[in-house]
Amino acid sequence: MSNKDFKIKTLPSKNKREKKAEIVLENELTIFTLETLQHDLVKALNEFDDITIKLRNIENIDLSFIQYLFSLQTSAAAKSKNLSFTAEYSDEIKSLLVNTGLLRLFN
Repeated sequence: MSNKDFKIKTLPSKNKREKKAEIVLENELTIFTLETLQHDLVKALNEFDDITIKLRNIENIDLSFIQYLFSLQTSAAAKSKNLSFTAEYSDEIKSLLVNTGLLRLFN
């Protein structure tokens, strides 16, 4: 799925026996795109046991989106699933993460 504001790609493991996937999120990651992305993220959480969400080419991200990712990680842990994050972000985005204390989510 993609639109001009955001992109999402789910890349399942090539090993069909592994219930593992990488999800790539790009561009606009805000409360305005969250509702659309949320469906795909919850679906992936139900389908896979080990998920890495990779954020890249982030043009904008807000606290609502970051808080959602944190709650998604909590939900994954409650289901005994592994959810981790990697991120490529600008100094501006890094500053937001540092100031909110949420940088640890992406390390």
